[in-house]
Amino acid sequence: MGKTENQIEQPRGKIGLTVTSALAVGTAREPISGNSRLRTNGFLPRDLRSYWTLLAMDHFLGRERVDRTFKYWRSGLKQRMLESIRQNGEARVIPLPRITQLDRKTYMKEFVNKSHPVVFVGAAKDWECCRKWSFDWIKQQYGSDDVMLIDHGKQDRNPLHAPVEHLTLGDLIDGIDHGSLKYARFHPLLQRHPELRIDIDQRWLKDHLTNRRTSWLRFYTLFLGGKGTDTAIHNAGNENLFVQIQGRKKWRFYPVEHTPIFDPPANRSLYKYTGYRPDEPDYELYPMARHMDWYETVLEPGDVLYNPPYYWHHVSNPVRSIGVGCRWNNIRTAFLAAPTLATLELFNTKPNLIKGMLMTLKDFNTVLAETRLDKKQIMAQPGGSQQS
Repeated sequence: MGKTENQIEQPRGKIGLTVTSALAVGTAREPISGNSRLRTNGFLPRDLRSYWTLLAMDHFLGRERVDRTFKYWRSGLKQRMLESIRQNGEARVIPLPRITQLDRKTYMKEFVNKSHPVVFVGAAKDWECCRKWSFDWIKQQYGSDDVMLIDHGKQDRNPLHAPVEHLTLGDLIDGIDHGSLKYARFHPLLQRHPELRIDIDQRWLKDHLTNRRTSWLRFYTLFLGGKGTDTAIHNAGNENLFVQIQGRKKWRFYPVEHTPIFDPPANRSLYKYTGYRPDEPDYELYPMARHMDWYETVLEPGDVLYNPPYYWHHVSNPVRSIGVGCRWNNIRTAFLAAPTLATLELFNTKPNLIKGMLMTLKDFNTVLAETRLDKKQIMAQPGGSQQS
């Protein structure tokens, strides 16, 4: 997709839904249909069952032990799945649905219950955060805030001097002004300064929670980075309404069905990641990726994105960008999206599920650090004792 599109708006029959995208979608009444839908990977049910069984065994026993015990299971499975997805031919890029008018009933039916992302075009354009927040304003008001930066290794492209690094928000913004690729991701600015939440329309957020009674452990994460920064493909079990405040942000989305393609490690963490990079695809290591479809969109200031649980996504900043993720947990939607991944969360150890959820309310980066490093390494980093 380009930066912005000559957007095409199409009414969707009687459901009161308008979709805008770079390409015209079909004339069917369903909002996710025809050329706007990803093709199935073609994996056979028995192969999918085998894959999830292997992932669960990796989670409890470790991959090396599983592969020693079942020498040819994984390699044979990968070959069969590759043969299945090859029938798709080359991959297709599909514009993500972009909505200008949507009632709650349709939102729940067509997107939440189907675990499908969607963009609410311009929903936040009149919110105070989009009117007031800027790099200079944040630096002036909150420049002394400590920022925890995490290096995830090979899949990360935001260079740091150490696996965990601390600096002030003001210093980070000064660096961005001079071309730095250091990126404040999952920064808990609104957790530390709850007065900022009034700049986000809380009534709108409440109306778009998937269940007002069971959507719990709500927290906010700030993303602030310069041109060229990104977050490698990852997913997590919480839901997210992401508000684009300044600049643009490019998103690529991959459904849970793509998990065997990415072959992620069973890392026993709330944060799941893969080494596959869509900007530099390695088809020798990830041969199935050549044939997988994905969604793509660019958020403009004022757009709000709904990202369901466990939906894989890669995010990059073509220009300087500020955005806020409004996150919450919902057991029903998590199990609906990915029952195996949601069940395995109960047996997390880096950290365990309850500790991890509590850590997210303080700073989600502490969860990432525990995923990336062991406790001694975290404590050895500057500021480690404050974040433990």
